[in-house]
Amino acid sequence: MQQTTNIAPGAKLTRRYQIISKLGQGGFGKTFLARDLYFPGDRICVVKQLKPQINSLSAKTAKRLFENEAKILCQLGNHSQIPQLYAYFEEDGEFYLVEEYIEGHDLSEELSNFPQKDEEEKVITLIREILEILEFVHQNKVIHRDISPRNIIRRKSDGKLVLIDFGAVKKITCDLNRQEKAYTIAIGTPGYRPSEQASGKPKLSSDIYAVGAIAIQALTSRLPHTIPTDKKTGEISWQPRVKISRQLFRFINTMVRYDFRDRYKSATEALDALNNLYSTNIPTLPAPEVEPITDRPDIPHFLASCLSRIFILFFIIGIGTTGFVSIDRWKTSSKAAQLYKQGQTFSQSQRYEEALQSYYLAVEITPNYQQAWKGQGDALQNLKRYEEAINAYDKAIQIRSDYWEAWMAKAVLQKKLGKQKDAIESFKGVTQIKPDYLEAWQELTSLQLEQKQYSQAVTSFDRINELQPDDAGSWYQKGLLLHKLKDYRGAINSFDRAVEIKRDDYRFWYQRGNSLTMLKRYQQAIRSYQKALRYKPNLYQARYSQGMAFISLKDYQNAIAAFDRTVKIKPNYSKAWYHRGWSLHQLKKFHSAISSYNKALKYNRNYYQAWYNRGNCYFNLKKYSQALADYDRALKIKPNYPEAWYSKGNTLLKLKRFKKANYAFSRALHYKPNYPEAKQKKRRSLRLSEIIGD
Repeated sequence: MQQTTNIAPGAKLTRRYQIISKLGQGGFGKTFLARDLYFPGDRICVVKQLKPQINSLSAKTAKRLFENEAKILCQLGNHSQIPQLYAYFEEDGEFYLVEEYIEGHDLSEELSNFPQKDEEEKVITLIREILEILEFVHQNKVIHRDISPRNIIRRKSDGKLVLIDFGAVKKITCDLNRQEKAYTIAIGTPGYRPSEQASGKPKLSSDIYAVGAIAIQALTSRLPHTIPTDKKTGEISWQPRVKISRQLFRFINTMVRYDFRDRYKSATEALDALNNLYSTNIPTLPAPEVEPITDRPDIPHFLASCLSRIFILFFIIGIGTTGFVSIDRWKTSSKAAQLYKQGQTFSQSQRYEEALQSYYLAVEITPNYQQAWKGQGDALQNLKRYEEAINAYDKAIQIRSDYWEAWMAKAVLQKKLGKQKDAIESFKGVTQIKPDYLEAWQELTSLQLEQKQYSQAVTSFDRINELQPDDAGSWYQKGLLLHKLKDYRGAINSFDRAVEIKRDDYRFWYQRGNSLTMLKRYQQAIRSYQKALRYKPNLYQARYSQGMAFISLKDYQNAIAAFDRTVKIKPNYSKAWYHRGWSLHQLKKFHSAISSYNKALKYNRNYYQAWYNRGNCYFNLKKYSQALADYDRALKIKPNYPEAWYSKGNTLLKLKRFKKANYAFSRALHYKPNYPEAKQKKRRSLRLSEIIGD
């Protein structure tokens, strides 16, 4: 058994790193707080020491993990929320990593005091913060494999989360869709580690499971491994412990599904779902409690016994008939209620056929028993007898028109069946009965957007914003809709409200910039795009949009710089290359412009504007044959392009091919009759043709 060197405070490694104190110890190493004596100011850092296990195989595994961590931290270290690797070295046969020290507290401290106020919004923010870091990790084809509250630090300096401890990472070197043959070591923290990871076969979605487990811990105040699981399915039984919207419940539930194939496949996919969380067809959780029968309340057994004696007494003194009628009525009502409760019990056990029979008997006894009709609808829906379910909900609504739960169930089912217009009317029914029911408004808005009922959707968004004025996502969605309707000022107002609530969401700033651009407020748009880039530096769309704003201001040098940054992030972005070429073109740097147009055409051979403007560069360089060839390529793609016909005519005029030039100008005028330059050049080509001849 190989022993690790005991490192005491004050010890020096490679005569450079002086140990201050021990930070912790895990299965594969110890961590120490240290001082870098070679760095100005004695920079504080973290030193990790390899700790071999009891046999050589474990030692080799541990060594491999440390080497992997070094390689991957180098790869990932350019992200501001992942510790930077300073050094990697071997001393006395042992291995060490030197990393950036992150001052702050780990997430377990926050989860133990998770705020109850605005709990749903807070947990969404937490999930997004983690996923945005994890997205970068997954984009680099890396699985972290030990995401847990202890490995997420809230940095003291700026309040941002930092993902640490990449000692368990696994580089994906094969196709993600192909099952690996090699068995890898099982690593991770119980409760946050899904089954496939426990068996040594982690996926990107294994990390998603861990993030979902953290969310459940935040909502339930319980460690994930202490929450029971369904013995048949393996799913975590956490639903009864919280009261959150169905949207968030289903989102988290998808993250922690037992089968990795049912989860979000990566952080990017999970983020996309989170960003569209309230655009889904999900009603509210938990389901409403069973209501008593409004016209026939249940009667306790002892009271029934007393009433029986009273009725018998009334009968004896001469009111017998009335007494027997009342007893029969009460017995009938009680039997229906028992059958309804029996149906509810069967439904909770997913015994829907038996539940349905109980509900049938209940309404046979009491035809106006609206809850039993709704129970029928729910059971029929679970049995996939959808039309019958809708009929049952309709029956419940006929009995009690303000039965909003039946309206809601009907609306959700209609949406599921693709009956979107019917669903809209049903959701409207819910909102009329229950004006403060947020989820119904969200469902209604989603359908109105889908059906392009945009003005109605704006009204619905107004109500959503009244109900939850501090929800940045709702203001953002409304802003997108107003932008689509070309109400750019209204859109900016909505985006402004969104950024007041949550300043660090790049989407809000980016779309705000787009609306400002449409109002030709380019300087403000550029600043808004810059804000977006502060929170998401690799947002190439914002770099590109900045460049376009600079073009509108005729600030071509800054436009070129913006496009340079764009193609650095996304090298195959043909539009950025094209507009970079256009900006150089305006500065009369024709050779450089041609190089940029070449790049645009490399990534999009059908980019007819690039062919056309490259032709214009050749024309300015007096390379007329090449210009002519490019105009022809543009016209082959877009035959009705009047400017290309005009430029082709101009080039033919230079080459003294007057008849062909005349034809080209005629085509330009055919597609653009009000084209004074083409008319003038056509007259000139005709005159020269008569004087000189073709």
